[in-house]
Amino acid sequence: MGLTLAERVAAVLGRKHVRLEDLPAGTSRGAVRVLAETGEPIAFLRVDLGFETDVTVGKALANEVELLRRAHALGFTVPKVYALLEDPAVAVMELAAGTSRPDEADAELVGPAYMAEIARLHEVAPAEFGLTAPATVSEAIALDLDAYVADARANGVARRPLVRLAARILRHSLPDCADPPAMLHGDVGAGNFMADKGRLTAVLDWELAHAGDIHEDLAWLWTRGAHSAFGDPRRRIAEYEAAAGRTLDPDRLAWHIAFVTFKSVLGLQRRMHREGDDPGLFIILIAIIAYETLLCAALARLLGMEIDLLGEEPVERIDESVRLIDLARHHAPPVNREGELLLAYLRAEAAQHQWNAERLREDAERYLGVHPEALSELVDSAPPERFPDLLRVLAAMCGRRCNASPNAERRVRRALAIGLGGHVGEKPA
Repeated sequence: MGLTLAERVAAVLGRKHVRLEDLPAGTSRGAVRVLAETGEPIAFLRVDLGFETDVTVGKALANEVELLRRAHALGFTVPKVYALLEDPAVAVMELAAGTSRPDEADAELVGPAYMAEIARLHEVAPAEFGLTAPATVSEAIALDLDAYVADARANGVARRPLVRLAARILRHSLPDCADPPAMLHGDVGAGNFMADKGRLTAVLDWELAHAGDIHEDLAWLWTRGAHSAFGDPRRRIAEYEAAAGRTLDPDRLAWHIAFVTFKSVLGLQRRMHREGDDPGLFIILIAIIAYETLLCAALARLLGMEIDLLGEEPVERIDESVRLIDLARHHAPPVNREGELLLAYLRAEAAQHQWNAERLREDAERYLGVHPEALSELVDSAPPERFPDLLRVLAAMCGRRCNASPNAERRVRRALAIGLGGHVGEKPA
């Protein structure tokens, strides 16, 4: 009989015994804290969960470990990797001090140091991290977009009209830049660094690192800011510009906000389509609803449109489905908060279904002159001058769906409040 994972980790750390404590997992990596016999945290594990959600560099944990080792050798603030175990794939890493969720005061203290670290990363050639890159930023972006679209098609996610329209708008408005690609972290923002009393102690989660446009890294500040606060992204941009000694292009930044929101939608949809039980399925669904709505906002910014995503008051109609859900809530109440939210969402969806269908039909006929059944085909065939009308119809549909979930609506309002979908180039007051 082989050694347990705890026993193998203990051997790496030179300990007789350790205890493993699961932490909330990210999209494609498990997080485990290693405790000594006394209960003291002594190390950290990154665990490959056996499925992939990204289509860039970080598909395998071994790749992420190699990037971390190179970053450590180059003097970046990253955890040291002690070992990479196999079957299952587990990276045994140094435990960074502090928290990945600093409070507002600590976030403001650590912000300049974190943004300076990202600025320094952008000065390192991708080859220093063992990555090959195309000749120009434009080529790198186009290849990245093509890879994500191909992955969406392969996994059934591209069946959704919004995904296909977003891909067309992004490709049509692709930034033109002949600069060589920079080394990117690929997921900059709250939750992906550690801070201890206002001091940066580690830059985490390198699984999406790749060569590309520096504006992509900064765009994640808005998209991640929809669910994890890290102050005003415009202030973080000012800190980055001060450290890097250069000014960002607001139009390229806006394009990348749309692109990384698109990436987020695809990653979430990929998890939704994945076979097997996922205890977080409802949370993923709510995130999809929020991020699809935010994708519409970001795309509207690219098209120079003003849209009111959440302006319609929902109209509910009580039918037998709604009454049955009410009956279940009364006679078999959920055992936890998530169950309550799920039933509340299902009730709102059922009660608003007829209204949503009617409004979609009205919008499709008003803006596009077609029945909703023809909408999917039009997304693929319409010329670029029809993009605004197509987006207007799909955005209104997403906004109405968002109104069925207070959690999704709050996330959208939070993101819009920090500038996602608006004018992102202004400095904070």
